[in-house]
Amino acid sequence: CYYIAAWVEYDYDWRLLRVDDAFPMLHALYQAGEPKARVVFRNEIVKALLSGYLPVIYHLISNNYNYLDHFKFKEVIWLFEKCLSIVGFHNRKELISGFFYFFRDRGSQHFYKYNFKKSIQFLNEALKIYPDDILTLKELSEVYLKNHDYELARALLIYIIDLSNYKISSSDDIFFKKYYTKNYIVEAWRSLGKVYNQQFLFSKAIIAYNMAMNLDWKHVNTWDQIAIAYKGLGDVENIKAAKKSYKKKMKIVMKNEREGQW
Repeated sequence: CYYIAAWVEYDYDWRLLRVDDAFPMLHALYQAGEPKARVVFRNEIVKALLSGYLPVIYHLISNNYNYLDHFKFKEVIWLFEKCLSIVGFHNRKELISGFFYFFRDRGSQHFYKYNFKKSIQFLNEALKIYPDDILTLKELSEVYLKNHDYELARALLIYIIDLSNYKISSSDDIFFKKYYTKNYIVEAWRSLGKVYNQQFLFSKAIIAYNMAMNLDWKHVNTWDQIAIAYKGLGDVENIKAAKKSYKKKMKIVMKNEREGQW
């Protein structure tokens, strides 16, 4: 109680309490509309970030609290650059990696909230740090696809497919090899087929969907999408054949699932 009383008396100075106590309480007071907290909240975050103390920086950029949502995007970038100029050389790489995950995760969160503009901003900022990170590229291509930016989505998906062939990445994720799996390449081909259908490039869509099935013929069934492409081409005979293939393969998949349950 004495510590909290001193914390209140000294305008919620974050240094007087444990960081994982000070900021959650200050955030709660800020949200409740407490006058002093409304004044000092952002300033305390800035002071803490510019302290160069890594544990407090990681706490503030954690996705559990979203403190930086109270700052404009340009302010977040400025804080990131200032942090890098303050921390020592040995901590620089670690901090860059921390901000990369912050930008990527915030981009994903904005995407699921259908705030595509902010999602694109944050994901592009993550790519400035690790330009070849497969997961970030994949998520950004999905944002472009949802936002009807088909040219940008197509360019990214082709880049992902080319990149996957070489297994090159500028991020640490490559050491776990979890983003260079067949599933990601399959998804890239499927998304590319969707882009081509939206652009009325139906012949290219058929090729992309077939590539997805060729990579994982046991599980991937894009005959229904190929039927859409054939419809765009006005090819009635192949529409029927594609729909028939889709139903046939679906029966096999359902049968395998039932046998797997037993």
